[in-house]
Amino acid sequence: MAFGRLGLLIGTIAVFAAGRWVAAHRAGSNDGVVADHSSGVKRALAAPSPAPATVVAPRPRVDEERSRMDEIRAMVQSEPSAALTLIEAADRKYPLSFFAEERSSLRVDALVFADQIGLARDAAEEFLLRYPEGAYAEHIQVLTGVHPRPVDVP
Repeated sequence: MAFGRLGLLIGTIAVFAAGRWVAAHRAGSNDGVVADHSSGVKRALAAPSPAPATVVAPRPRVDEERSRMDEIRAMVQSEPSAALTLIEAADRKYPLSFFAEERSSLRVDALVFADQIGLARDAAEEFLLRYPEGAYAEHIQVLTGVHPRPVDVP
């Protein structure tokens, strides 16, 4: 067999195209058949595929969350209680967003600035369980003295 699988594939396509061309002309229709004037050969074309669906990111939601994060960052030191309220609301509205790790870090910061050290340490432990190698892990460790637990210790 000289062409192998490629020859079989090309032959199958040619038979399918020819069969489609014959069926179209027997029915008196020229739908799906286009004349190739450069070579004088008619070939069957598959129906055009629909345009691919365009996924549009919900840009207003991202912008809204970014704006909310700017507010939280600005309030952490000066108004930590208000920052905590915004953090809780943002956690409910955007639970698994790009900013989730930073928000968790800002929660610890706000608790420290609000002199709620016990809650800050609890939040730091939760943060380090969730993001042990995260971008803010070292900051949380230095701020609170809480470090990730070793894996082999219960």
